[in-house]
Parts: sequence; C-alpha cells; structure tokens
Amino acid sequence: MINLLRCITKDKETLIVSNCEERATRKLSREKNLYSPNCQKTVTFKSGKVKRAHFAV
Repeated sequence: MINLLRCITKDKETLIVSNCEERATRKLSREKNLYSPNCQKTVTFKSGKVKRAHFAV
C-alpha cells in the first residue's frame, strides 16, 4: 500500500491532507472521487489515532 499526502479530485482540484476538511474529504473518499496525482487510481482517505492522516492507493 502506498501512502500519499496529496491527491486530486475528479474536478482536478489538488487536496493536501494537512489542509483539507476531514468530513468533506471522507465524503469524497466514500464516493470514490479522489485520485492519485501520479497513476490516476482511486485513493482512500484514512485518518486515525495511530497513524497521521493520509491517502492510500
């Protein structure tokens, strides 16, 4: 699994994990509207108590 600190939306907007609103980002992730800027694969937003927030491919 690859952990990313930024991703793009289907509208080509760049999201940086440290600057994004968690609730809205989770919604985009559930709707599968977040993509890797490198390979264009769908990514998932993850945020928890053990690891810092990130996007996972």
